[in-house]
Amino acid sequence: MVKITRNYKSYIRILLLLSIIVASMFSLFVPVKASEKVDRVYDYTNTLSDKQEQELEDLAEKYYNKSNYNFLIVITDTLSEYSYDSSGNSDTDCELYSVAFQESFQETYEQKYPNCAILAIDIKNRYAYVSGYGELKTKLDDNRYDLVYKKIKPQLKENNWFSVCKNYIYQAYNYSQFNNGIDPGSLFYNIFLQIGIALIIAGVIITVLIINSGGKMTVSAMTYINENNSRIVAQHDHYVRTSIHKTRRTSNNDSDSSGSGGSSHSGGGGHF
Repeated sequence: MVKITRNYKSYIRILLLLSIIVASMFSLFVPVKASEKVDRVYDYTNTLSDKQEQELEDLAEKYYNKSNYNFLIVITDTLSEYSYDSSGNSDTDCELYSVAFQESFQETYEQKYPNCAILAIDIKNRYAYVSGYGELKTKLDDNRYDLVYKKIKPQLKENNWFSVCKNYIYQAYNYSQFNNGIDPGSLFYNIFLQIGIALIIAGVIITVLIINSGGKMTVSAMTYINENNSRIVAQHDHYVRTSIHKTRRTSNNDSDSSGSGGSSHSGGGGHF
């Protein structure tokens, strides 16, 4: 009986081992869907090194995974890599170039990534344009793109292209996290101002506590009143007037709006 039981256990082990081997072999023939490789940095001037370009690609992918927004970069010195009707003005052409680039990007990836921001740098004419499409047309409206541009302008002037691109991704992601209708450029969102206000409030509280810690006053108005001889002499009620104020209630049905009106995108930029 013992011998039969041992043989039975051996058969079970062999069957389990065979099952694992067969499952492993079968998995070799099952196609595994790899994550799609998306190119987000397009440097047509070779101003970025391969290492810098890869670092920017990794950073853009990181923030895409956090927000589902693509932060794209295109650097040119000809404005000729994409087709558009030139206006004859390099500033306007940079905007048209950005739109043509965005359309090419969408066609390449079959319209799967509509929510994107674009930094287009025209090195020859020293002009940069930042624009947003899809959800980022409203999340990053014209005002917020102006703020992004102002943040990167000092680095643009220094021709520090890598720092420009890196800072653009940080700033565009940061501003995209604010709710619509909020001005992220307001002083109330300045961390140093917030610290200053907190210190002032803390100082006022501490001052009040110090003043009130000097001792408790035990003398009051009742100290000088003789309760046996004091009484109310007379009491009068005087009716003066009745005033009624009517205030018109405002409607809360107005929705926030931002962006470039009927345009396909929002954006801002300038010379550096």
